[in-house]
Amino acid sequence: MTTVRKASQDDVYEILVLAKKFFKESKFTYEFDIKALEENLRTILESDKFFLNVIDDEGEIVGFLAGVVTQTLFSPDQVASELAWYVTPSSRGQKSSLKLMSQFEEWSKEVGAKFTCMSDIDPVNDLSDLYERKGYVLKEKTYVKEN
Repeated sequence: MTTVRKASQDDVYEILVLAKKFFKESKFTYEFDIKALEENLRTILESDKFFLNVIDDEGEIVGFLAGVVTQTLFSPDQVASELAWYVTPSSRGQKSSLKLMSQFEEWSKEVGAKFTCMSDIDPVNDLSDLYERKGYVLKEKTYVKEN
């Protein structure tokens, strides 16, 4: 049975494996530091400012979504921003992937965020059609330059 649930400290190692796959697939130019990632995940799980839920497929973690709520620079408005959303290729397109997103949106409302922000990684995975169907509007793009 597949469930979508809040992550626990016991899930950290499986999330680390998925995060490494996510990092490789995304072709980020950042350095991958497994120790920093583990520390960050454990911190996230202890804070109510962060969201970390997983897709549990019969005891195996096959997806996760991490997010944070913070105040905008320009106003006191709270914004929930997705930090990472990864689902294994064999589990993509299933209801559990969308449920993960829905739970993040619900959490966003529960913590008082006025806006929910989702992102995709260009050109790896264009999620614009999904986001637009869900009511999201493109507002910003991110460009990365190595120093």
